Amino acid sequence: MHRCWTELTREIKGIPSEFAAAVSSGRPKLARLIQRPLTLEETQAVADALIVLLETTQSLQKHSSDLAVRVKQLLDNANGLHTSLSRLQDFAEFRNSEEDESGN
Repeated sequence: MHRCWTELTREIKGIPSEFAAAVSSGRPKLARLIQRPLTLEETQAVADALIVLLETTQSLQKHSSDLAVRVKQLLDNANGLHTSLSRLQDFAEFRNSEEDESGN
């Protein structure tokens, strides 16, 4: 389980400056500005960056799924608590007690 954002991924290194600008600014469309062929090293760096992005996406999807499960568990617990408190309030106010519901 990840305990902080930095544990979700690895650093992206060595990508061409045109791509680095897109990554660092959070503006993906800047990556389209490159107008030259990439060197073999740059191509490998871009491939490595893609792997990092895919791994990060997978980690975020897992984290989101785990969070959804926890939220559902809390909601189920809260609903159960609400029901119990409502029954207790009804009992305190001599309304719809469990004895009345069971026919006793």
